[in-house]
Amino acid sequence: SVHGCRSRLCPVSAGEIDIRARWMRHGEWLLYDAPWEPTDEPSVFREKFLQAVARQEESVSRCTIYHKEDPIGAYDPPHDKTSIKVGIDICEDSYLGKGFGTRSLSLWIDYWFVDRKVHRVGLETWSFNGRMLRVAEKCGFVAEGVEREALRWNGAWQSMHHFGMIEDEYARIRTERSRKGEERTAGGSEKIQPQQG
Repeated sequence: SVHGCRSRLCPVSAGEIDIRARWMRHGEWLLYDAPWEPTDEPSVFREKFLQAVARQEESVSRCTIYHKEDPIGAYDPPHDKTSIKVGIDICEDSYLGKGFGTRSLSLWIDYWFVDRKVHRVGLETWSFNGRMLRVAEKCGFVAEGVEREALRWNGAWQSMHHFGMIEDEYARIRTERSRKGEERTAGGSEKIQPQQG
């Protein structure tokens, strides 16, 4: 796993199917992560999830966020070899607003820049998702633009905010974090490993 002070990232596993299925139906996170998109029926979700676990590359691209032994959220980003768009979902309501999103996204950014050697990490979020807008700022993303009124949802126009970070910016942020003692454990060379137990 990639460990931080309060969070750990582990590759998805078939053993997480029940918690992942529950998250697809319950939690405040559903209000902020494209809530207008339909969700799969539980049986369809389970089948797709198990197929995704079976296809997962040797180098991890999908992870579950853990606090101690509790799964609390997920990362499932699309990517290519040089650039990735990331996002996070803290799916357990009791962990919202306590810094887990910021720390977990920082760990995920570390993984992509250090272990996967990408040149750019991007992030998109909607104007109504104030938490993610703050997390992007805290993690050091640069605001790159806004697609104004890109979607009408819940009776109002919503804007899409685009953020990015490139290698040089990440290196500066990581140096600053090291000075403050906020570096992820074991440096930047560890690999994400399966959840034990």
